[in-house]
Amino acid sequence: MTDFDGNTYTTVIIGTQEWMTENLRTTHYADGTVIPNLTADLDWTSDIIGAYCWYNNNGANKAIYGGLYNWYAVNNVHGLAPRPMDGWRIPTLTDFNIFIASVGGNPGAGGELKESGTTHWIAPNTGAVDNYNFTAIPGGERSDVAFDNLGNLNGIWTLTSWGIDSAYICQLTNLSANASMSVWFQLYGLSVRCVRDHVPSSSTSTTTTISTSTSTTTPYDYRVKF
Repeated sequence: MTDFDGNTYTTVIIGTQEWMTENLRTTHYADGTVIPNLTADLDWTSDIIGAYCWYNNNGANKAIYGGLYNWYAVNNVHGLAPRPMDGWRIPTLTDFNIFIASVGGNPGAGGELKESGTTHWIAPNTGAVDNYNFTAIPGGERSDVAFDNLGNLNGIWTLTSWGIDSAYICQLTNLSANASMSVWFQLYGLSVRCVRDHVPSSSTSTTTTISTSTSTTTPYDYRVKF
């Protein structure tokens, strides 16, 4: 899958879904509209239109960790997910509930999804085995005042809002083997992974297909800041 900037992403089929295996790093919405790159804390905090940045405002973090997007970019009318005509979209809370169940549910779903080892994750990277080749990378966060948790946190936005100023994320950390659905403020900068429904095809593809069993485990939703 390729975004407007020409960045190419590998994908993986898990159950009934196809997911990007890399964090989004586009600087344009799907229709070609430029996403503002806001570096100053005051500009970031006051934005309600949509913005992105690189961790520590350092472009060297783009290739591995991808961009950090606020939820206003995730929900922007121009469309953050590349290739919407091919079915790609920002995942909802429901998408993540299905996804986590597809990898066996909690406890342990986070370990199944995190990149193994400590090349990018800070030790101990509890339970990380990456059995489904999702390869979650800890891109950290941007708050209203600082960048934090590079190596400790992969927070992935959903499209599902909570109240007037918050939204659900899938939270993976170096200290837990679980994949937790939590609620964060929409102004935060977090990672993005896109998803689409898997439609079996006989055409040749470079996508990795993994068969999974379905679990009835439902992630625990809680309003907690990491």
